[in-house]
Amino acid sequence: AGLNSAWSCGRDKEKGKLWLGGQWQLNTLSGKLKDADIKLAIGHHPLDWLVEQETPNLNPRLEQAFHFFLHGHEHFSWVAETPRHIRLAAGACYGERPSESGYSFVRLDLEQGAGEVWLRRFDDMGSGWIPRVVSGKTNNDGLWPLEPDWLKAQEEPGFSGSRRPAIPSEESGKAVPDIEEGPSGHPGSAFPTSGNGRTGYPETAVPDAGNRTDGDRAPSGGAAPEADKLSRLPEDGPESRGIFGRGREIEKLAGRLQKKPILLVHGMAGIGKSCLIEEVHRALAHTRPGEGEEYKLVSLRVTVHLSADEIFGQLAPVLKCFDDDPKAPRQLGRLDLSGLAKYRAAAPTLLHLYRAHNALNASGFIDVEVRTFLRALVKQLPQFRVILESTRAAPEELFPDGEYHVHRVRGLDVDAVQGYFRRPFVRRPRQGWELTDAQALEIYQRLGGSTKKEGAHPLGMMLLAVVADGLALDPTRVLQRHPGKLRKELEEKLFDDLYQNVLTPPRQHLLRLAALYRREIPVGHEVELDRRVGESGAFQALVQRFLLSSDEREERFELHSLFAELTLDRIVPDGFEYQLDHGVIAEAWLATVRGIRTRRLPYILAANEAAFHLLEAEEFHRLRELSVTLLGRDTPGMLEAWSDRLHGIGDRENRRPVLELLTKLLPDEPKYHRFLGETIEKLDGRGADEALEHYRTARELLPTYPQYLANLGRCYLARREPDVFVRLVADLSEFERQRAMNPYVHNIHAKCLERMGKSDEASRNRQEQIRQGRATAPIYNDEADYLKKQQRYNDALLVLDKAEQAGVMNDHLWAVKAGILQADNQGEAASQLRKARMAAGSRHAAFYNDEALYQKEERNDPNAALAVLEQAEENRCADDFSLSIKARLLKDMGRGEEGSKLRWARIDAGTRNPALYNDEAVWLRDRGDVEAALAVLARAEKNGCANEHIRTLRCNIEQRIAKSQRTD
Repeated sequence: AGLNSAWSCGRDKEKGKLWLGGQWQLNTLSGKLKDADIKLAIGHHPLDWLVEQETPNLNPRLEQAFHFFLHGHEHFSWVAETPRHIRLAAGACYGERPSESGYSFVRLDLEQGAGEVWLRRFDDMGSGWIPRVVSGKTNNDGLWPLEPDWLKAQEEPGFSGSRRPAIPSEESGKAVPDIEEGPSGHPGSAFPTSGNGRTGYPETAVPDAGNRTDGDRAPSGGAAPEADKLSRLPEDGPESRGIFGRGREIEKLAGRLQKKPILLVHGMAGIGKSCLIEEVHRALAHTRPGEGEEYKLVSLRVTVHLSADEIFGQLAPVLKCFDDDPKAPRQLGRLDLSGLAKYRAAAPTLLHLYRAHNALNASGFIDVEVRTFLRALVKQLPQFRVILESTRAAPEELFPDGEYHVHRVRGLDVDAVQGYFRRPFVRRPRQGWELTDAQALEIYQRLGGSTKKEGAHPLGMMLLAVVADGLALDPTRVLQRHPGKLRKELEEKLFDDLYQNVLTPPRQHLLRLAALYRREIPVGHEVELDRRVGESGAFQALVQRFLLSSDEREERFELHSLFAELTLDRIVPDGFEYQLDHGVIAEAWLATVRGIRTRRLPYILAANEAAFHLLEAEEFHRLRELSVTLLGRDTPGMLEAWSDRLHGIGDRENRRPVLELLTKLLPDEPKYHRFLGETIEKLDGRGADEALEHYRTARELLPTYPQYLANLGRCYLARREPDVFVRLVADLSEFERQRAMNPYVHNIHAKCLERMGKSDEASRNRQEQIRQGRATAPIYNDEADYLKKQQRYNDALLVLDKAEQAGVMNDHLWAVKAGILQADNQGEAASQLRKARMAAGSRHAAFYNDEALYQKEERNDPNAALAVLEQAEENRCADDFSLSIKARLLKDMGRGEEGSKLRWARIDAGTRNPALYNDEAVWLRDRGDVEAALAVLARAEKNGCANEHIRTLRCNIEQRIAKSQRTD
């Protein structure tokens, strides 16, 4: 197979800059070499000349797909040998320097599993070719020996007389026979290998079991030799691809599609819809008038986001539309159905929309444009046909009666069951079981045939065959392991057999990884998944067991939905391993789109899958690696759900990147700008520049919403720019003022006025809000506080009386009232009020703190004060201020060491209460440990809670130290 590595050449210093398109080339070429005994790839450049996006995954893929890779370009003859792959680097016959001139030739001995490479170079002195001798690698004749034991021919079980190279087993380290690969991987009768007719690889050969028919061995029960049975199968009929019992159904559906261009196929999951549709696609070539060009098959996995643009993008290659971002033709934003007419030269095409139920609701398509587009497609392009595949019956009148057929797919009859088990593994046509009529009937009944008009379930039949093969038992003996179980329960038991008793732990893990995917698994993910489970080849082992099935080009693999459901039951969500698994999958998707911003459907799908798995992995910081131009679909909804979840658990650090991405994806949605601004202020501090920008954006998008205006006011207050907010309020239109200026905003506005020295004006604004009955608790609080500072205690108490009448009094306002009473020399009344609130069960710390201070300072009763604080601790409402008061009390009572321990417990916990740092520094200073006192104050600075008192104390201590040093 030749790999074209030169198509992107043409620049200087190209190492690491070339694109191979290796995934596509390898898939295309390796598929054409399925029957080859020895597979060689040849290319001009070594792989390290390719861009980094290709190299990591291409290296192991090349080793898996080919036995040899021959390349040149660097003009340096060398041999690189690994356990399963050999690379030969060539010199140049006419190199620029003698050291570059050279060639080599290779001889292989398949019988012995050995080989030799002769390295030759040009000798300038003698003007001729001589051996190139490499110390430690070649002999003096330039002969480099090879020992590829895996090339040694071995006879394969199940294939009489066949001899071919063996592939090393990762488990045993010994050579095991390779598997003969045929044109199809359908496991017997209509196994729906995926939603769109995926094909797979057979599993590894196991010893003969039960009534298995292998080679020319006569089957049990006196039946005719297997060779005679197989010879009667049509060479290119459905049975040759493992599709039994569907012949008439296929012919009928192909004929219907010629009459009506749209077909809806529905039936339970695993009933064989996909394989049936694939056979209908083949049959269309024979029923199309003129018997010209065959129908191309375009498959699309349907999600709730199915749209006309997505369908058109998938059809673009067959339509010969080469736009960067192909979309359905439109005029002024509406579908322009006549625009499809310019594609009438497109080849006949069958569009297969599988999992179509995802795009349907009770009344039809979720996106009504889909219906319109599909009808126009088959009308404007009469050579097109559409098949929708669904696990549920579609709503009535999905399309007009004359435009579509509906067909329900049912299970298989007894004869089909018997035919299937005779040859369940298409690529091992001589391997299977010859069932008696009674055995076939038992399987038929237990796998669904006992239900009227249903028939045997093909997926269950496939599962039974694979488990029987894996356990080296015949199918009836496998059934005996699960007596009395019928279809659904039996399939679950069979899957459990497969999972527990056939798959190795690494392959079980890989199955769990596959179940986490929402879309098909690109072949480029194979290496990373194998690496995650710690077994090279684990991915292909699942393919060989029919658990993963591929598309025609073997570029994408899929786990059947039923297998995915059964596997998900074995996964512990939200655990550490779960997150690691999603992280590996996310990285695999990211590798596809890293550095790419061009909007093409494959990139869009990959980027959105990367976002999903990053979120599930909780690697929120990596969301910044995604290009916003590629995101959309369900990503905003996922981000919003995670934002709410992170908000609920108070995880601001991780919520920030989620909201950052949301504001980029939905820049016109003001609430995300608000949430991001609030999150930034919590993390970076009040008044942060970035927070202010998001607050501004939120308000510009919706200027009448009070919260957006309030956030701006709070932010300007924190930035010490109250005048900016006052001007902003003054410039509001009357319409905006009536809607945006609620009592909360009025209160912030009043605070800004006070900061500007306009306290009287602020008070008048609050009084007006109180008079109008619109005041909230903060307005009453601020007005009472203002009046208290003016020593207008009676007026302050009247304000709080009005708050009580308005029904807005809360614990904070009661605490404020007690404080006013105490300031007005009514200490006993204040104490009674606090005690009443505490007795009523209040958990507001201010009552306990203020009462403790009153007992200590006014009543000179430290024991009573201490009792109040202990009551706060019992009621679980003590805060850092409570602890600070308690520590001071203990010091006054001669128990200063206890108080210090209390403070240190909170300081070590990272408290940001400056009083604790201040008091501890004073305690240490007074004990003469000034260095320790400075260290405490430094921690306050580091924790961002140093205030003016702490800075003054620090200055005083430093001055004391300096003075002491001068005296010394």
